[in-house]
Amino acid sequence: MSVLSHLSLRLSYALLCTIPAVVLASETPRQGHAHNHAHSHGAHAHGKGELELLVDGQTVQGVFRTPMDSLLGFEHAPKTDAQRNAVDSLRKRLGNPAAILSPNAEAQCTPTHQEATSTLFTGAVRAGHSDLEYRFTFECTQPGKLTALEIVALRDFKRLTEVRVQLVTTSAQKALVVRKRDPRIVLSVR
Repeated sequence: MSVLSHLSLRLSYALLCTIPAVVLASETPRQGHAHNHAHSHGAHAHGKGELELLVDGQTVQGVFRTPMDSLLGFEHAPKTDAQRNAVDSLRKRLGNPAAILSPNAEAQCTPTHQEATSTLFTGAVRAGHSDLEYRFTFECTQPGKLTALEIVALRDFKRLTEVRVQLVTTSAQKALVVRKRDPRIVLSVR
């Protein structure tokens, strides 16, 4: 098995599995929001997201997770028409992975798969909290020109302030934190 195949299998497995929960004792809750939720993928932290990315040849594959509060400003079951419309609008917007992540145009990447999962979409919100798990794939016709990925969600959702990224490419693995002021992930020249 080639190193690339092994790497793809490792990340594919990692994308299917969840990261063990980590609850940071030093996390200070927001005023009026004095609780900390641990989910299978990590601490439930408003304004923050997690992104696992694999860049393998022509394929960019990822899983993005965040509390729905970071995208909508609420995460409880919708109570008003405006909240129901916001949930419907978000669900439609997530029909295109470019709503979350956008490869640089020169790579000519096309979305080929997306799947959005949230208890807000199914009506099964419990304890007033809901997260988004969003899986996506792009296929790029010019993968040699793929130099950057922009986390569009940081620009478009005012409550989302940072995304912790786990990135695996054919030449490197790295962890980084991407913030609003510079929402791009620069890929090493391959």
